[in-house]
Amino acid sequence: MNMRLAACFALALTATSARAEDCQLKLFASLDVVESDGGLIVPVTLQGQPGGYMTLDLDGIVSGVTEDLAKRFDLHRQAIDQQTFIYLSGQRIFQKGEINIQLGGSRGDSWMGIIPKYATSDPRVIGILGMDVLSQFDLELDFAHHKLNLFSPDHCKGQVIYWTKTAPVAAVPMTLRGDAEFVIPMTLDDKNINAEISSGDTAALNGKVAHDTFGLDNASGTHTFKMIAVDGLGITNPTLTIYKDESGGCNGGATQQAKPMLTERDPVFQRCYGNPDLVLGLQQLKHLRVFIAYKERMLYATAAGAS
Repeated sequence: MNMRLAACFALALTATSARAEDCQLKLFASLDVVESDGGLIVPVTLQGQPGGYMTLDLDGIVSGVTEDLAKRFDLHRQAIDQQTFIYLSGQRIFQKGEINIQLGGSRGDSWMGIIPKYATSDPRVIGILGMDVLSQFDLELDFAHHKLNLFSPDHCKGQVIYWTKTAPVAAVPMTLRGDAEFVIPMTLDDKNINAEISSGDTAALNGKVAHDTFGLDNASGTHTFKMIAVDGLGITNPTLTIYKDESGGCNGGATQQAKPMLTERDPVFQRCYGNPDLVLGLQQLKHLRVFIAYKERMLYATAAGAS
């Protein structure tokens, strides 16, 4: 299912992007970040109507809106192919809707999944904002000032840390898994791991990695480590939740699916990358100020209070 933004959103970026040769960062939007339900929400304007918020999902590849909102705006809908499996808020998504979204000064049309029942205690929340939309920009997560800043991806390579000239800067490559999901190299107690960034509250360590790499017997529970570090920039004494990995180690390929009423089988190609070693949560990210240069495929970070 293609959840990328339609052409008009891409044109909005192109029309106001910074010239590559001037190296200057071009800010499209500075959105207030609010903590809610153990995660982060940001303000959005949908179908020209401001006032709503969407849950920020940095490790989600698809954005979605509630069924109630889809009905209220009478969105144009399309069915999702039955062989395409997409889940939002723990539910399989069967329809997508076309909607106009505005983030700061950028506006365009996007296909988003329609979530049948979206349970949240915050009545302001009308959907989930995933990396299919956010990867059109470079992202800065500034927790010290409660901001999500969106920049044009057109700038000189490596020249993105504008808030400090003296603080140590971590710079690591992002490995894309599919169109939008990515992992970065980190160390946990000096052991090399791959990590995914999440805007959820809890950091989670893969149980198989906990056993095989760190000799922990428990497939679930918590454990406090000495340090998580990204390119030498460290977070001390992180307490991580350990979970049992039931993904089966799937790393792409093809499966066979029976055709109804027929004996032959069709190959159904699926993308499945297994779970990362570590999902880094909000409590750890608060120690960092992060710049995700998506087009450059690099992640940069400083300490949260660096100036």
